Amino acid sequence: MAAKTDFKRFSAFLGLNFVLSLLICSYFLFFTGGHPLELGFAAVALVSNTAMLYAAAALLAAPLYLLARGPAAAGALLAALQLWLVLDAAIFKLFKFHMNSMVLNLFLTPGGLESLDQGWGTKALFLFLAALFGALQWLFWRLAGRWSGLVGGRRALLAAGLLFAFLLADKGLYAWGSLYDSTYITRGSRLFPLYQPLTIKKFAVKHLGLRVDQEVRGGIDLRYSGLDYPKAPLAVKPPAKPLNFLFIVVDSLRADMLTREVMPETWAFGKKARVFTNHYSGGNATRFGIFSMLYGLYGNYWFPMLGERRGPLFLEQLKAQGYDLRVYASAALTFPEFDKTCFVDVPRAGYYDRPAGANGIERDS
Repeated sequence: MAAKTDFKRFSAFLGLNFVLSLLICSYFLFFTGGHPLELGFAAVALVSNTAMLYAAAALLAAPLYLLARGPAAAGALLAALQLWLVLDAAIFKLFKFHMNSMVLNLFLTPGGLESLDQGWGTKALFLFLAALFGALQWLFWRLAGRWSGLVGGRRALLAAGLLFAFLLADKGLYAWGSLYDSTYITRGSRLFPLYQPLTIKKFAVKHLGLRVDQEVRGGIDLRYSGLDYPKAPLAVKPPAKPLNFLFIVVDSLRADMLTREVMPETWAFGKKARVFTNHYSGGNATRFGIFSMLYGLYGNYWFPMLGERRGPLFLEQLKAQGYDLRVYASAALTFPEFDKTCFVDVPRAGYYDRPAGANGIERDS
């Protein structure tokens, strides 16, 4: 009987922490665009994602509770989780990304935090929050003792069923949104920490017989966009004689390789074209380099552009002026997701990204 009572109290303890985490993660809702579909999805994903976090937390907290014969160790773990969520929200507010390996490296590497030159106010706030969440664990354990009687079989099943329904709704909505490129849903994949999106496009085509439109549906009502892009409407005056544009992009090519000896044909072509010798890549990865070249933005804007399926203004203007846009690539444009970012405005008929060849060398040639 005592073991059953302890289990109920521990369950109530987890439930109180779950509600607190739900309140903390509600902060991320302020970063939605305000479209009704997006708000509905975000609300469902909020509950679903927090429930998944607590499913993982419970797997760690339960053994600690049993082994330590008390709530201290489990409470410390849950207090750390609450503190992590607050820190993650602060990072997201500043940089629009969540706690990741780069941030963890900053915290764990000796001298990392010192490099940020934190003031005493920041340190005091951190200590205050740590103490606050520790005190709340004590309070939650006391309250759990009073309310453990509410954790009955039917109530527990009802709560579990409700959370599972939120999980199904969340993953189902995202699967539908990714299937039909609903930007009001797809951009929500980066809204919550450790969110796991579900995509079923290949499964739907292969096993359900759905004929998914291969054209990516770019575009979003700018009233609900999370991007201030462009900062001002473009003033464009098309030239009397339109110019031809040809970008030759070679992944990982060093700038000093464009010589008569190494690349004679391309070098000769450059003599008849305009060569930009002062261009710097926007990142050390393919997606960020191509992205910054076409958008003129820093690489970290890749993710919000991907979420909203927004193409670069450069290609948008060329398309508006009647240019025939085509992309020739030796690898599929679906990864990195250039078909949903840089080339979303290029008609799918203009994609030539499946060249013949058994390997990269043959496809490049």
